[in-house]
Amino acid sequence: MNKKIGMLSNFTVATLFSVIGLIYLFYGSPITFMPEIGYIDQTESVMIGLTKIVSGGYLSISIAIFILQKNISLTKSKWIPLAIFLSGLILTLMSIYATLNVVYNSLPIPIIIYWVLTILLLIGYFFNYRYLKKQ
Repeated sequence: MNKKIGMLSNFTVATLFSVIGLIYLFYGSPITFMPEIGYIDQTESVMIGLTKIVSGGYLSISIAIFILQKNISLTKSKWIPLAIFLSGLILTLMSIYATLNVVYNSLPIPIIIYWVLTILLLIGYFFNYRYLKKQ
């Protein structure tokens, strides 16, 4: 049971990271999917470039989580749950910080997804750790 819950939680996080990464990579402008910014000026090209860079981070971490989660059952290495948790947490906290920095006075709707990702990462870490501790 611990293995299934941890696996489902981490695969959900990896899938959401992939979706966010693909949106950031292929969507035209961050202004389009973050309307709370509300302005377009000469820095839009810089924002588009930074968004594409961040999309690479989301996609690479999602691939790493998929691979590491798959290897938990095969290798039973105790460091894998911590690696998944820390890599996802760093990316999530970075996104929370950036979102708060940009939309300080608006509704916190974009931030909710990052808190959900953090909770899913905690659930995945806890259940994977318990699964490996029983082995």
